[in-house]
Amino acid sequence: MSAVPVTDLVLADRSPGPKWSGGATAVAVDRVAAVERLPGSEHQDPYQRLALAFLVGSPANSARAYLGDLKAWGAWCAAAGVHPFDARRHHVDAWVRVLQSEPLPRSGKPMADSSIARRLSAVSKFYDYGIEAQVLTYSPVAGVRRPTVSGDSSTVGLSAQELVRLLEVADAHSPRSSELITLLAYNGLRIDEALSADTGPGRNCASRPSRRRASGTLTGTLRSARYRHLRTAGAYIRRNSRRRFSSRGVKGIAHRWPSPRGSVLAQEGKQERSASTRVPALYRCRMPDDGVAHGSVYDRAAPTYGLIGPDQFSYFAHRLVERVPISAGDIVLDLACGAGAVASAVAEMAPSVGCLVGVDLAPAMLCRAAAKLSRPGAPGGGARMDAQVLGFPDRTFDTVVSGFALDSFPDPARAMSEAHRVLRPGGSLGICIAPTWWWEGDPRWTWHGDLLDSLEAPTGRASIGLDGADAFRSAIEAAGFVRASVVTESLDLRFSDADHWWAWVWSHGSRRFLEALRPEQLVVYQETAFKQIGQHGVDGRMEALLATAAKPHDF
Repeated sequence: MSAVPVTDLVLADRSPGPKWSGGATAVAVDRVAAVERLPGSEHQDPYQRLALAFLVGSPANSARAYLGDLKAWGAWCAAAGVHPFDARRHHVDAWVRVLQSEPLPRSGKPMADSSIARRLSAVSKFYDYGIEAQVLTYSPVAGVRRPTVSGDSSTVGLSAQELVRLLEVADAHSPRSSELITLLAYNGLRIDEALSADTGPGRNCASRPSRRRASGTLTGTLRSARYRHLRTAGAYIRRNSRRRFSSRGVKGIAHRWPSPRGSVLAQEGKQERSASTRVPALYRCRMPDDGVAHGSVYDRAAPTYGLIGPDQFSYFAHRLVERVPISAGDIVLDLACGAGAVASAVAEMAPSVGCLVGVDLAPAMLCRAAAKLSRPGAPGGGARMDAQVLGFPDRTFDTVVSGFALDSFPDPARAMSEAHRVLRPGGSLGICIAPTWWWEGDPRWTWHGDLLDSLEAPTGRASIGLDGADAFRSAIEAAGFVRASVVTESLDLRFSDADHWWAWVWSHGSRRFLEALRPEQLVVYQETAFKQIGQHGVDGRMEALLATAAKPHDF
């Protein structure tokens, strides 16, 4: 598309409206000189002249979009009787309220949240530009709450269950099909992008930026599947970040990772080990047979995981992250990340982390976690991987966290050893587990344990010192960690009625023992449970053990 003609950038159709007051939002000393340096004539409104300067420096497509946004903002200001340079935050808030309530002529519906967020972003960039040009000193858009936009694509695509099935069929078909479908699913690429990629041996992908970033699909911002020849630092960072890095910036991040001596690429000898290859190898690992079955339970729970009833995952995730020392620029690994509760807490409470990576066996869970792992301006993503057999080289991460997963692994001790291996010396560990099932230890729910025992439901848990904080601490220290600390936190579980509780039970990992019941047993379970809830109440209480530790500096 050709560049936007300069004459098209003048906001000619903006209502004249009030003139700029030249008030406090302008730099008093340099106001005249700053405005005179802008393109356009002295007879034009300063808003138009600043918009012209802002737009000519933007790419053609972006400039066209920004032009419409600035026209809309200018027209609203004219109708409100305020010049855009004199607007304050409350004016922007009022404009957003209008956009959210007034129907559009074409659709008859209010503007979508994503369009409002994009429009605010454009206007915010305009005011930031004005401040840099010394025409303005204040942005009325700064601090304005923008609509929350889902990381999932709204276009037609595969459901989480369909994606799981597609990956399974591809695995069964051939290694080539498995590689290709994994690449498409976890990187959000179009088929032509995957087939046209130059992945010849020895090609230095870090020498130039990628021509195109992955497009959004069902998996959102999940990145870096088994794309082995693009596992150089430049390719990883540029393909996983929404902002561009200079060569110096790429090298600075690359030096944070050790040489991938255990990676598939190094084993095959197809590329030298250099600083440019020191990146986490987020390829899709081959999983053990029991891992496939375990993952499928959480695939089925994924659509409602953490969304029904009390959100114990988010609550305890925040309690855990506030205890883990995470510094700016740290590379963080979330083991068995699930729907991204711990990752979300990390992004919220430690927004300056350098990279946030999540691994899980359940593809549907990775789909849920995608937007929480990848953030604007920072690389991150997820990989389908067994936490007991991590595909990362030694000393890769600064911090390893995990929420409500360790106690469900077939071999928890092995998972902790893997966490110890991939941590750099001095790195931090944060783990949250449930020492008992949610009904155990609560006298209001004694009947529930008796009911499950009578039905012979398989509610067994892994043995990793779940009988108390001291035993859990000992298990962590046995894996090689030091300065281990374990505290107990609790959460009241509140439900509106028995149906609410019933939906909640099926929304997380405890559904595994319900699925193991025969149909007639499940009927007995539900009928008895509803009857007992009517007598004893539906609320409960859940406890969790929150552990922190560190890897020795001299390890």
